[in-house]
Amino acid sequence: MKTDKKIKAVSLERLVKDLIQLLDHYSSVAVSMAAAAAAFHSALEALELRSGQAVERFVL
Repeated sequence: MKTDKKIKAVSLERLVKDLIQLLDHYSSVAVSMAAAAAAFHSALEALELRSGQAVERFVL
């Protein structure tokens, strides 16, 4: 009976460690995705600015 409790405690500890590693991995992925989204947004803004300037030049 004591051995069963020890095994369950070790299994639970391992499960918690694995869960923490998984959450750490996904938080890193989320940070990378946020950085990529910000870079993409900046690129779109720059493209919009350039296309707006091109239209102004054409009209003038």
